[in-house]
Amino acid sequence: MRFLVIGAGSAGRIHCSVLRHSGHEVVVWDKDLRAAHQAAHDFGVEVAENGLGEPHDVAVVATPPRTHYALVSELAERGSVVVCEKPLCLWAEDAWHLAEEAVVRGWRVYVAESQAYGSGEMDLEAMRERIVSGEFGERVSWWIRGMTTYRPQPWSLALEHGGGAFMEGGIHIFTVARVLFGESVDWCGRFHRHFNADGPDTGTAIVDYETGHQLVLQLGWGTEGCFDGECTPLYATSGFVGGKKQLAWWPPDDHEAMWQRLYHCIETGEPPVVSLADAAGAVADVWLCYKAGGITLPVADEARRRIARSCATFRVEALRGDE
Repeated sequence: MRFLVIGAGSAGRIHCSVLRHSGHEVVVWDKDLRAAHQAAHDFGVEVAENGLGEPHDVAVVATPPRTHYALVSELAERGSVVVCEKPLCLWAEDAWHLAEEAVVRGWRVYVAESQAYGSGEMDLEAMRERIVSGEFGERVSWWIRGMTTYRPQPWSLALEHGGGAFMEGGIHIFTVARVLFGESVDWCGRFHRHFNADGPDTGTAIVDYETGHQLVLQLGWGTEGCFDGECTPLYATSGFVGGKKQLAWWPPDDHEAMWQRLYHCIETGEPPVVSLADAAGAVADVWLCYKAGGITLPVADEARRRIARSCATFRVEALRGDE
């Protein structure tokens, strides 16, 4: 297959490396031509001389989140198979609209969620089946603590560009939790800003799901005094039936495994582990936790105009309505 990777930043470079290593033909484009040429040099790929019009079998959108909606929509409308880097979109309204349009129009759009494709004990689908089976009891609470000295790019902490730490980094966990637990029903959040940006870099988000399960995510970027990479996960299941169990469980960040599964889905039409509904719901969960934590949500005019449409699983009133 011939892949067009759009964006030569950190995510785009990872995709170029993995795809080329797998033997695929890869072309890369970025509005910063120097970045595109650097990626082409580093990974032995070509620069897309025709931009988005470069011939390809699959387009990979690896640009900042606020650009995802427009790029994915344009490429899918042209007939491209599209793999979009997480989050699916910056705005929840855009994400749900994109998910709905994909169904109505028959678009083939996938989400590059690299933490959804583990194996063995870390297999997400297998873990979901274990939870559904009641192996861990009636209620499962997944506790994740990710406190690191990582210092992000400034755009990722701006609400109108990257959405802050819980959108740019925490979206992995929100998405995986959707796959494990289903539809969310309640949200809570407490957040802090240590960098000079309007988006949070540290805090705690809690999401309750209609299945009775719960996610507790504590996340911090630029947290001095902690062990870098010591992101200690605790998968704690408290079975109200059958006693209590604990299992350390953190889905791996495995781009190679993700792409192997996505190749298969693209070729066979089988569904991926993460659906567009899961990805859109996860974006909504981040913003709903932000709102619960008192963070004012900036909304683009374009998004406001689309808010009137019906989203069966997205509670627009909860996100935009007054308390």
